Amino acid sequence: MRGRDLVTTGLVWEYHPDSHKTEHLGKRRVIMLGPRAQAIVKERLQTDTGAFLFSPRESTAENLAERRRARKTPLWASHEAEIERKRAARKEEGKFPRAPRDRYDVASYRRAIHRACDRAFPHPELSKIPPKDLTDDQRAELEAWRKAHRFSPNRLRHSAATKLRREMGLDVARVVLGHSDADTTTIYAERDLDAARRAMEKLG
Repeated sequence: MRGRDLVTTGLVWEYHPDSHKTEHLGKRRVIMLGPRAQAIVKERLQTDTGAFLFSPRESTAENLAERRRARKTPLWASHEAEIERKRAARKEEGKFPRAPRDRYDVASYRRAIHRACDRAFPHPELSKIPPKDLTDDQRAELEAWRKAHRFSPNRLRHSAATKLRREMGLDVARVVLGHSDADTTTIYAERDLDAARRAMEKLG
């Protein structure tokens, strides 16, 4: 999502993705952003309207800064030197950590959700143990715990669809989620967008 992809006039904003899975069929995709979504997006808006609002690179930098602020002991020069030594050793071994990109793709989006789930639902005991100190059995138990307590993008989408269908009806859920069974006339398309706009004004 970029600033130039947004139409911010009106109570409900519109997000027009630069690309989407049905564009090859000549279909347009409009995602409505209600007040709750707008509150999140507003915090990320930038003067550069071509910049991605949600960036793995920025998220990584923010997390590192937060960890530094949360340190109970100062980060001395010796600590910095040790970090650089380990980084140089990994580089020498050919283990180059992948640099975070400026935008999310399907894989990085899924990983971000999984990391958030791991933080929200930590194992009561094993999550407190450094990974290098876990036994094979503990590592397997922790992996099973995380698998049972993680959401996937599709699961989140399904939950949203269920709520929309229950509260606003099947047709509205179909349009909000971008589902389409057949081509519709411009009149019906506009009617559907109005329904999606009302749904996001209430729920979004």
